[in-house]
Amino acid sequence: MCKKVRLLIGMISCLVLFVFGVYNVMNGNLSFAPIILGISGLVGVFGGIYEFKRRLVK
Repeated sequence: MCKKVRLLIGMISCLVLFVFGVYNVMNGNLSFAPIILGISGLVGVFGGIYEFKRRLVK
């Protein structure tokens, strides 16, 4: 599998984690798991964007 495809799949999955976590937090579920999912998804999305931009420059 091409590295760009793997990177895109990882970014999409991190975005899904972020959306799921934020959705649960916004609906009043302020437990530990949705907050961690939202934060880790956001970090993954930013990391994926950084890596994707770095690969485009090469």
